[in-house]
Amino acid sequence: MAPIGRPFQKVAQVSACNRRTKMSSEPNVIAPKRGDRVAMAQQEGVYEVADINSLMQTANLKTTDGQGHITRNVPWTALKPLARK
Repeated sequence: MAPIGRPFQKVAQVSACNRRTKMSSEPNVIAPKRGDRVAMAQQEGVYEVADINSLMQTANLKTTDGQGHITRNVPWTALKPLARK
């Protein structure tokens, strides 16, 4: 009989190997800065970055139309940087 712990060790080694592969295939995301003007994927309009959560890689966006609406927790991957004026 094989030791009981042995199959679990193999599974742990495989999952660690898979984690490395997934991490290396993720796209490099440029962090937005407070005050940057951005567009949002699948949304119309221009937004200004009001706040950033680096840990979760999200941003709170404020509309630039003067109404002051804030869209919270938008992933950085959904942002498209716009040219600065």
